[in-house]
Amino acid sequence: MQVGEGWTDDLSCHTCEGTRIPAEVSATRVTTTGSSYILASVRDISEQTEYEARLEALTKTTSELITAESVSEVATVVLNIVQRVLDCPAAAVWVPDPETDRLKPVEVSDEIEAMVKDGHDAAQFDIGPETVEIQAFHTGEQQFISDYGAIENPAHPEFSLESRFLLPLGEHGLLGIGATESGQLTSSIRSLLRIVAGNAETALDRLESERTERRRSAAVEAANDGIAILDKDAEFVYVNPAYADIFDYEDRETLVQQGWQELLDGDSVERMQTEVIPSVTDAGAWRGELTGIRRDGSAVDLGVALTRLDEGGYVNVCSDISDRKAQERRLKALNELNQKLMQAESWDEISRLGTDIVTDCLPFDVAAIRLFDREANTLELDAMTDSAKSLLESRPAYDLDATYAGTAYRRGEPVIKSADAHEPAAEAAAYASLHVPLRDYGSLSVLMDIGETPDDDVVEFVRLLGTALGIALERLEREQELRDGRDELTWVNRINTVVREIIQSLVDAATRDEIETAICERLVESDLYEYAWVGEVDRETEEIIPRASAGTDAETLQATAGIDLFKAGADTVLNAVQTGDVETVRQYRVSDEEMDAASDIVLSELEEFETVAAIPLSYGTRIYGVLILKTTRSETFKRSPKEEFELLGETAGFAINAVQNRQVLLSNRITELRFEVRDPRSLVVAVSDRLDCNCRLEIAEPADGGSVRCYLRIQDTGSEDPAAVAEELDSVERAELVSENDAECLLELIQTRALAQELATTGASIQTAIGRHGEGEVVLEVPQSADIRDVVDRFQQLYPDSELVAKRERKRGGKSVGEFRETIEGKLTDRQQAVLENAYEAGYFDWPRESTAEEVADRLDISSSTLHQHLRLAEWKLLSTLFD
Repeated sequence: MQVGEGWTDDLSCHTCEGTRIPAEVSATRVTTTGSSYILASVRDISEQTEYEARLEALTKTTSELITAESVSEVATVVLNIVQRVLDCPAAAVWVPDPETDRLKPVEVSDEIEAMVKDGHDAAQFDIGPETVEIQAFHTGEQQFISDYGAIENPAHPEFSLESRFLLPLGEHGLLGIGATESGQLTSSIRSLLRIVAGNAETALDRLESERTERRRSAAVEAANDGIAILDKDAEFVYVNPAYADIFDYEDRETLVQQGWQELLDGDSVERMQTEVIPSVTDAGAWRGELTGIRRDGSAVDLGVALTRLDEGGYVNVCSDISDRKAQERRLKALNELNQKLMQAESWDEISRLGTDIVTDCLPFDVAAIRLFDREANTLELDAMTDSAKSLLESRPAYDLDATYAGTAYRRGEPVIKSADAHEPAAEAAAYASLHVPLRDYGSLSVLMDIGETPDDDVVEFVRLLGTALGIALERLEREQELRDGRDELTWVNRINTVVREIIQSLVDAATRDEIETAICERLVESDLYEYAWVGEVDRETEEIIPRASAGTDAETLQATAGIDLFKAGADTVLNAVQTGDVETVRQYRVSDEEMDAASDIVLSELEEFETVAAIPLSYGTRIYGVLILKTTRSETFKRSPKEEFELLGETAGFAINAVQNRQVLLSNRITELRFEVRDPRSLVVAVSDRLDCNCRLEIAEPADGGSVRCYLRIQDTGSEDPAAVAEELDSVERAELVSENDAECLLELIQTRALAQELATTGASIQTAIGRHGEGEVVLEVPQSADIRDVVDRFQQLYPDSELVAKRERKRGGKSVGEFRETIEGKLTDRQQAVLENAYEAGYFDWPRESTAEEVADRLDISSSTLHQHLRLAEWKLLSTLFD
């Protein structure tokens, strides 16, 4: 070593304790005061040597991370490095839980596992929210915690760690290194751990990229759309299975190295060259529709998306849109059909349009339309394609699956019949068929060739077609109904006018015969009806007795007499009598058994009837007779004017009742009928029986709601409450005590059904009604014009337990005006008569009053109280004379 030269080298040295350590030795020869010396320095490089050794070992193990194939494998390699190379035993790797804000351990060191086994819950090794560890992961910043036990919110305070080094692995997880003793995690160790964490994050990024690429490749392979990659020369370098399927290539490799021109028709090739490629060159992408050519030469509609790649070449995404284009063509045809259907003028034209569109838009040529015949209650073939006609001619027994057509019509939904593959082609079961309803008007049937079945698009198209045809048929029917309605309205207005005129003429009729004759003559004069007659029902023989007629001769009318009510006119007359409703019947017939030999002429007349109406002439529950109309005009009864006929029948019944009542009032003689009654449905019988008393009906008059107000005078009622007893009767709605004394009381009753009400339509009135301890006596007054038999029958229908015990005719009683005045004057005192006359003349009883009570009293020079006293007594005597 020359003076001024230096020397440095690493040597193995011994300490004074005899320990060998690596050292860096530097020596330099120096000269001073003529002497030559060697100046040497020694530096302990143990830590540096250890760091370099670990770094070298770390470099060698990094290759294991490069080849790791899973997150778990990466974590295992990392922990091996940390424990074996860096001597950090308390280590773990966590990954995020996608469902919670927590980190789950994917790999832990042996020392951590030992801590868990020492009594800690393994689940507690998770890293929860709001901890130091989770914050480090979210921020992505490495954090060295020198005093782990002193921090807030540690994830694992139960582990006795002196310090902890947290190293985020990007978005993949967290590497945590713990030390149980101070000084274990030196700065050099931490710098090596940073290298390990960086390498681990790189490995995890690689795994994620590979996983994404695998998913992308799998998605491309499994995609429903065809995907192809072309090079810059527009030749295929990759096609997925779906792309090959679109063009019917079983081996997709057949397409590789081919050009796209071989998969398009001539027009599309020209369009690619002149439009598509220039557009992709300028804009980077193009979308549109082209026409492709399958391997067998057939055309296919394509939806195409072409994108330019940065490195050159193209990505082509292609889909088969044949079904969509076919559906568009069908919908366009359906729209055009709707326009034609709006102009169609007949059901046959609508049916023909429906079968034509099937052959035009669907790959099937056998179709038929059946329309519902309401009279026959069957579906009848209305239109069919030529192929359907040929099929029926070649196989007469085949009905084009009529059963399934009927099922679709009844259910109101499409019905599909599947073909039976085991049947020979000549059999019906070998054909599949589709049937849809045409609303309430029929059904459309489409048959498929052998081996064909309808897909969802075909089913939906045929369903829409059925709906369109149904709407068109409904429109046609509504238009016809409107035309018919206008015609009917004209006839109804004529009928209504005639009925109103008849009703007006009934006002002046004096007798029942006039009423019935006027009705018949006016109806026939209107030319609406060939003839009209009124018949009365004989309740004993149940035969129709003619009373008036028009439009027929006397011989025919006389022969009509005696027709059995239960056989006449297919029960039309019987129903009218029993229900009180207007009845109509078409093709009115009377069989030979319904007529005797004397009525052959009537049979010949009746056999010509087309339509007959039977109109009851009624008032309340009483039916006086039946008006029978006959017409050969079908339009007259196309919509029966029931309301007008009901009004005519009720008005005629009212007029007949009014005529009879007028006759009762004007008649000087009456018939008196006396009945003995034991029937508990009688008011006087029921009350006298329950109270064991005598009672008398004083007044019976109409009340609101169709009920009757009665006043019943009762004697010897005993201790029972007469009002309460009366209210227990079914016919009594309410009972109220009006007055009472020691001998008798007066009850006001509201009856829902009363004798006076039931007898009103017969012309009879109650003279007296008395009950004596459960037995009653009722005396009726009947005018001589009334039907006595009808009155008796009606009474005994109401009270079956009754008996007619007396019948006598007498002159109607009554007083003249002069006699009535003399009776009043005989009852009034002079003072009472003077007060009453002065009050009347002074306008005291007018409304509004012309004089007050005080003014009348002043004129008479009496007090108001005296005036009121005289007036009340005078009024009572006047009213008692009138009503008693």
